[in-house]
Amino acid sequence: LGLKSIRAIVFDSNGKAKASAFKPVNTFLSRDFVEQQADEWWEKGLQCIKQVLKKDSKIDFVTVTSSSACLIPVRQDGTCLSKAIMVSDKRALKESMQISQLDSFKKMPFKALPYYSVPKILWIKNNWPKVYAETHKFLSPNDFLFFKLTGQFCIDELNATKYYTLDNSYPKELLKTSW
Repeated sequence: LGLKSIRAIVFDSNGKAKASAFKPVNTFLSRDFVEQQADEWWEKGLQCIKQVLKKDSKIDFVTVTSSSACLIPVRQDGTCLSKAIMVSDKRALKESMQISQLDSFKKMPFKALPYYSVPKILWIKNNWPKVYAETHKFLSPNDFLFFKLTGQFCIDELNATKYYTLDNSYPKELLKTSW
């Protein structure tokens, strides 16, 4: 999944592309908001998968790659509660500035930028309290697509860093003081 399209590619064991398909993805822009529909990713992703399977139906492994630092609040069943807040979205600028002033954040090796997941979550809490209250998990695009493929919630190490993780651990002190 990229910022403009979703693709499916089948590679042989030597890394040569044997089949591919892509579909454009809609982006919604409004002032500082940059959003996409995660359900559209899934729908169009399935269309791409079906197209490549027509060309090559022998698949040994499936993997997902996508933009990081995007955020989708979901219910326990994986239902999206809003559009995905994309990496280039700047709505959480105020929240990132607030976080930057916390002693618990100053100890961390991160910059306070609105593209990180924690400021986006804090923005949701402050501006969409109903969405925040209904959220079971905050997912990245990878996490969302993994869930749709497997029915399991998981996060990869790279996407976890967008929540200010250090040494595979979430910043409990920061999260306590942010909320």
